[in-house]
Amino acid sequence: SKSPAYFCRSKVPLVDTQMMKALRSFSDYEQSDVRICLHDRREASFHDMINLHLSTNFYRPHKHLKFGETYHLLEGKLGIIFFDKDGFIKNQCVLSMGNVLATRVPVEMLHAVFPLSPIVIFHESKPGPFVPGEDVVYPSWLPSPEDISSVNRYKKSLIENFK
Repeated sequence: SKSPAYFCRSKVPLVDTQMMKALRSFSDYEQSDVRICLHDRREASFHDMINLHLSTNFYRPHKHLKFGETYHLLEGKLGIIFFDKDGFIKNQCVLSMGNVLATRVPVEMLHAVFPLSPIVIFHESKPGPFVPGEDVVYPSWLPSPEDISSVNRYKKSLIENFK
């Protein structure tokens, strides 16, 4: 992960209003995404994370080769787009309070998440451990992350699908 991540020290971690306030405070102070890991170590066989994502960031389409994952909304609004291998949109959904609250992304399904509110907080769960470079694959049709103007145009074109 490229965002700051913290591990809970409690044997029985609780996701409460205090944790949500701490996430928002950290994010406001650092102007950054942040995650709190409910599992006790990077090598854990199952990962549970409370993620705060900012709408100003771009989360590249990707797929996981080993495991699927589940997203469960806690606050805000989260768009998810599912792609075919050539980058065409196959499906999309919006997680929002009072509507769809959770979805499962199957293994090897190209997808991207888009905060549709200034911040979004969600629970992500999947088998672990996460090994950088071994599980996440980015498609070749994406603009280069270094080409900021192309990335911004691409992000804007995808977000238009939710309007």
